[in-house]
Amino acid sequence: RDLKPENVLTAAPPGGGPGGGPHIAKLADFGLARSVDIQCPDHAQRPGHAGTRAFMPPEAFDSTRLECSIDKLMHVFAMGDWYAMGCCLVLMLLGERGGSIVYAQREVLLPLPVETMQATLQEAVDNGVEDSGALLMVQAMTRENFMERATGADMRSNSFFGPGILAVERLPPRYAPAA
Repeated sequence: RDLKPENVLTAAPPGGGPGGGPHIAKLADFGLARSVDIQCPDHAQRPGHAGTRAFMPPEAFDSTRLECSIDKLMHVFAMGDWYAMGCCLVLMLLGERGGSIVYAQREVLLPLPVETMQATLQEAVDNGVEDSGALLMVQAMTRENFMERATGADMRSNSFFGPGILAVERLPPRYAPAA
C-alpha cells in the first residue's frame, strides 16, 4: 500500500542498452510489510496507517466511507492502488506541479493535492500539454469517489496505455517457481 515513484525500481533487460528490450518496473518497499487480520474491523477505521500520505486516496482519511465487508475492503484497497498509480503517472506526465519535500537528504516529488488534481489534469488536456488519452485515464484513476475510478479494464482499453499493457503481457516470464 505504498506505491510512489521512489518505490518503483527499473531493471535493464539482459544485455542492457537501449536496444536490448524494454526495462522492467518492479515495486519494492518492505518498510510497511506486516501481517493484517482482514477480519478485524479496526483496520477499516484506520487504513491511513500504511502508505505515504501524498499518494494515499481521500478515502484513507475518512473511515465513514468504508464498510467492513471483506469484498468492500478489497475493492477499496484496489481503488486506492489505482489512485496511487494515477499520482505516479501525474508526476511522469506533468512533472513537479505538486511540489516537493526533502526527505532523508533527498528531494522527493509530490503529486498534485487532491483538491486541485482534476482541474489541473483537465487544464492540461484542454491545453494539449500531453497525450489527451493518457491525461484522461489519469484523471479517471484519481477521481475523488473511489467507486468512480478507472479499473484495469479501463486501462487496457485506453489508447495510450493499452498497447503498452499488451506488449508487457507478451514478454516471456522472468521467474519460474522451483519445481
